[in-house]
Amino acid sequence: MSRAQLAAKLMELAGTTYAEEAGITLRNKPTPLYRLLVLATLLSTRIKASIAVAAARELREFGTPRTMRDATWQTRAN
Repeated sequence: MSRAQLAAKLMELAGTTYAEEAGITLRNKPTPLYRLLVLATLLSTRIKASIAVAAARELREFGTPRTMRDATWQTRAN
């Protein structure tokens, strides 16, 4: 079994990835890679994966990392 076949089989068995659930389309560009980093950071905390994915999805609404950085705490918390 090739690596591609193995990956396809695993995806068939496991379903979607957390990145897909968070609405992250992976590309070799800064913004989606940053969003994946944010998701990975959230998934590494002691919260449910569904909460981490939902938080990453909400943070995605800020657009770029710069927009997220410049947002106030209150804006991010709402």
